[in-house]
Amino acid sequence: MLSGTGLVLLFSYIPEQRRTEARNLCLSFVFWGLSFISMYFISLRMAGSNTILQKYWTAHFMPLPFRSPADQFWFPTALLNLLYNPGAIDEILFGAAAFILGIYHIAVKRGQKFYLFLLMPLIMTLTASGLHKYPVDGRLLLFYVPALYVFIAEGLTFLLNKRSHFPRILGTALLIAILWAPVKTAYTQGFSHRTFYSEDIKPVLQYVTTNAKKNDAIYIYYGASRAFLFYAKSYGFDKKDYIIGVTSRDDWKKYTEDLNQLKGKGRTWVIFTHVYSVNGKSEKDYILDYLDTIGAGTLGVVSTYASAYLFKDL
Repeated sequence: MLSGTGLVLLFSYIPEQRRTEARNLCLSFVFWGLSFISMYFISLRMAGSNTILQKYWTAHFMPLPFRSPADQFWFPTALLNLLYNPGAIDEILFGAAAFILGIYHIAVKRGQKFYLFLLMPLIMTLTASGLHKYPVDGRLLLFYVPALYVFIAEGLTFLLNKRSHFPRILGTALLIAILWAPVKTAYTQGFSHRTFYSEDIKPVLQYVTTNAKKNDAIYIYYGASRAFLFYAKSYGFDKKDYIIGVTSRDDWKKYTEDLNQLKGKGRTWVIFTHVYSVNGKSEKDYILDYLDTIGAGTLGVVSTYASAYLFKDL
């Protein structure tokens, strides 16, 4: 956001010979740069060298350069994904139509500088994405939602302010379609006390506590480890009662090696939340399939994105 808006200001000051403003802006660049360098060495350097994160976000880096005609479809796909998440617009085609109309309307009616103020941060983000420095997806684009809504609002205004009936009817239909999903979600969360997304491990832990026998072993899938450890003491789990599984997203065979330590333990509970999946296959399925080959599994309990399975005769 800072680099995009800063460049727009700088390249507007220079032709107008506004030297004082340009000098002050360049001074701001220095402080922004120092802030970024500090953030890089404290946090971003480690995240950037994380091979798991790089692999996870591969599909969300802008293809640069284009290697096939199919790469061109990355842009409309990224726009539709932006509208859906984090934009929270379910009717993404209607949202895209309003967004594109908004870009046109702002460029024509509001002036080039305002247009670039809103668009340049997205261009800078895409540039970073093409260099594999910033993935374009979901929560990582939350910063751009205000600008996204401005474009959509301008697109709707463009239609609703027309004198003829058809554009106004079309604008009203787009407005209703775009607002329906977020209004429904707000009502659901505000009045029915239902959460949009959660991983409710507590019913699972309660079930295991109630049904486990004295010498049962407990194996915690690594994705569930933080939630489990947070509640472990409350549900009476002692450190000697459970095993935290290994993390090995790049080599799933290590999961089987880790699971082999359960052989001979008899009854074992396996607890899952926050399961990692890739190419339609989840680590949970991989682990359960292997355990079925060395023991007899039965369904324990399934909660919201959390579950526990009992295996006998390991």
